[in-house]
Amino acid sequence: MVFSYSLSHDMRGPLRAINSFAQILSTDFGERLGPEGIELLRRIASAAGRLDQLIQDVLSLSRIGSERMRLKPVDLEKLLRQILQERSSLQPPRADVVLCVPLHKVLGHEASLTQCLSNLLDNAAKFVAPGVYPYIRVWTTAQNGTVRVWVQDNGIGVLKEYQERIFGMFQRLHSNESYQGTGIGLTIVRRAAERMGGKAGVESEPGKGSRFWIELSEAGEAEGETDLAKVA
Repeated sequence: MVFSYSLSHDMRGPLRAINSFAQILSTDFGERLGPEGIELLRRIASAAGRLDQLIQDVLSLSRIGSERMRLKPVDLEKLLRQILQERSSLQPPRADVVLCVPLHKVLGHEASLTQCLSNLLDNAAKFVAPGVYPYIRVWTTAQNGTVRVWVQDNGIGVLKEYQERIFGMFQRLHSNESYQGTGIGLTIVRRAAERMGGKAGVESEPGKGSRFWIELSEAGEAEGETDLAKVA
């Protein structure tokens, strides 16, 4: 894991430099470069940004697979409000996220659950048709000692034959020109849910939006920590 962090740091340094120099060229020498030169710089910066995000996502996936997880009761309402407060992309006028409270508490690893919910909310806000304002609802259902956390959107939807595929590594259904991403976000969601003793899935129809879900154990009021050993 230490090697992964070191490699990530060494790789991201040059990418930040590429982004910085592209911005300097665009700002200070834009008139000399002209529209075509500015467009090329935009593509350079965009490619560097995608690679930087890919490195971060791979590192997150590596962390989920290697860390020892201590599960404890998580207040979903508090956690989700923190996520929404920190992300301008999930706030009006860019998106409308409704929490259907009260939300059941779950037994989870807070950092991993934060990553899961952030990825699902980001996708819900991103994968909408052009001109459609993202509307997202989050609620929970409880049954037989488990809780499902639902994230519903008004997005483009997913064909049934692709609904399992999208949880695979680097499985993208759309080009970066249409919807940017690395193809790892949903892999992280499912892998993290499984590491917490749960599962993840989706219900969707093209043009009618999607309902992604994470299922975890329900947390009792007096429930303490549970230690999940590192997966070999």
